[in-house]
Amino acid sequence: MPQQVAMQPMPQQVPTYNPTMQAPTPVVMTMPQQTSSDLLGGLNAYASLLVKQKPRGWCLEYLCGCESENEYGIFNPASGGGKILLAKEHSSWLARNCLGSARPYDMTVNTMDNREIVRYERPYHGRRGGIFCCCCEFCFQVVRVFSGKDTANPGKRLGYVRENYSFCVPEFSLFDENDNEVYKIVGNCCGACNYTLHIFDRHGGKESQDSVGIIQKRWSGMFKELFTDADNFFITFPGHATAEERALLLGALFLIDFLFFENNQRDN
Repeated sequence: MPQQVAMQPMPQQVPTYNPTMQAPTPVVMTMPQQTSSDLLGGLNAYASLLVKQKPRGWCLEYLCGCESENEYGIFNPASGGGKILLAKEHSSWLARNCLGSARPYDMTVNTMDNREIVRYERPYHGRRGGIFCCCCEFCFQVVRVFSGKDTANPGKRLGYVRENYSFCVPEFSLFDENDNEVYKIVGNCCGACNYTLHIFDRHGGKESQDSVGIIQKRWSGMFKELFTDADNFFITFPGHATAEERALLLGALFLIDFLFFENNQRDN
């Protein structure tokens, strides 16, 4: 009979440590890849955005009345709610707790890989609702808009948002870098759970009869509405709006939150 040869087990290769190998990084949803030259232009990729304010330090705010810096997550509703941007307020403790919603602030909007695309500056313009506010220009709230430090033109002035005097409804005007009014935002007479402000086109000095977009404050849940000032907003951009104009409209959204919804938890 033929002699049977015993099968020898194959030697196993033991992986060796390679210092050049890196652990895989988690996948994070970001804006489409752009260079600094078209970083701000990435806003043109979105017809609408969902803005969710994070409840930061809600217990301290509710119990002690101490304000925290606002922070917002900005989501793309067309992709199932993926977060694409992060906005963060930068202000002093003294301003937040002495001036409340009238406080001055800087706010930056960054991509998820921490590239700054827009910066907002709100100077102190007095408290709203004073007896002379209807005739005092200093009481009208203003937000100045600049391109972010990581764009092709860092610090470039993009325009500003200005509150207008109105008797019954909130009203704002948006101006471009050449001080031309490009949009007007007008709210409804009375609010509800889903309060809507309408965007009207003002290019060329003529106001459109129909709204070309909306900014809507949406119901964020019983707990958030009663115990925090963390609100949810939805903005639909005008179809022809440029990236710079979309940055202006986003700045108007943040100003509206500060003026009308910032101190909800204290009132409740």
